[in-house]
Amino acid sequence: MGSEARLRPGSDLAGAPGPLLAGWRDIHAVLDEIAEGVLLADGSERIRDANPAICRMLGVAREHCVRRRLVDAVGADEPSRERIARALAACRAGRPARLEIGLRGDPGRRLHLRLMPQPEGAVIGLVHDLTDQRALEREIRLRAGYQEALDRILAAALDPGSPDAFVNRALQAIGECMQTSRSYLFAMDDARRMMVCTHEWVAPGIERFLGLEASYDDFRYWVSELRADRAIVANDIRRDLPEELHELLSTQGILSLLVVPLRQSGRLTGFLGLDECAARRDWLPLEARLLRGLTDLLALALRRLRPGTC
Repeated sequence: MGSEARLRPGSDLAGAPGPLLAGWRDIHAVLDEIAEGVLLADGSERIRDANPAICRMLGVAREHCVRRRLVDAVGADEPSRERIARALAACRAGRPARLEIGLRGDPGRRLHLRLMPQPEGAVIGLVHDLTDQRALEREIRLRAGYQEALDRILAAALDPGSPDAFVNRALQAIGECMQTSRSYLFAMDDARRMMVCTHEWVAPGIERFLGLEASYDDFRYWVSELRADRAIVANDIRRDLPEELHELLSTQGILSLLVVPLRQSGRLTGFLGLDECAARRDWLPLEARLLRGLTDLLALALRRLRPGTC
């Protein structure tokens, strides 16, 4: 069959066990075509070969993987290195293992690793990148939450009661459906150069700040961004916002926030915001777009219920 011609450039199968070497040569052509990453490790846990998919997944050439220990080749973070060691020990005892690992230097990345024992202590590892799958699942959850909030706001608009009651119901829908600690509406009082929290919803255990007033002078960056019709996105308020805002926001227990402008007839009349107080949150661009959509709907309803105000 010309199996020698099937050996990939950069592979290191010369010292592999005889039965395993023959079988590996025979399946090379198939492994080159599959999307799942595949690694072959010998009894010393060093990589003898890697298919193109795993090299693309890790962003490295095959030569980067070959001859390295499996735990180093995949770039596992410290907690994952311990889990891989336990999984390899299970393989040496003849038991396959499955585990999820994180990568050093890329904390948002997760790989699923399936290790299967082979003759003479060798191991075949199947690797699947969970990152895109997790991102897609999160986007689906976000869109479902947005749709639920939209439905609840529309229902509230059809039976609004007082304008204040409508806004409170809308903020509750937004906060619950987008799973945040706090949602709120601020009005811009240009005459006094103050921002005033007129409505607020908070999750259980979160402190309220209804009625809070903040000076334009203390929030120059904030006002400038809103007037430019830009969202304020802070995954970490101390990293992503100007230093003069850190203490002002930290006293409210805020770790992350997302704020979008509220406009009526083209004029900035306020803003709608979400706070995360339980843990830092990496906001997706999609979340800012969805929140803008909900804010526009809220502004439209308010124009009908209470013309000229937010």
